[in-house]
Amino acid sequence: MKIHKGSVRAQDKSGKTWNDVIEEGVFIKDINEESIVKFIEDSKEKGRMPETKGLSTFQILEKLKLTAGKKLKRAAIIMFGK
Repeated sequence: MKIHKGSVRAQDKSGKTWNDVIEEGVFIKDINEESIVKFIEDSKEKGRMPETKGLSTFQILEKLKLTAGKKLKRAAIIMFGK
């Protein structure tokens, strides 16, 4: 693990940060959709969220860059996990 001076950003040997790692045993069913709805509402109030109407939960996570291909990143679970 590599830690940059003046930063809490840690990277593994592949250069990925801790929150960018794919969680293999986690699926969309492990995501709390209510927490995503709340996040979107709060973000829209602040003017920081693009339109998400009609998007699936997975598509919203993609928009937030919390996926890699068809898999979820660790950050998705930390933010929205059940």
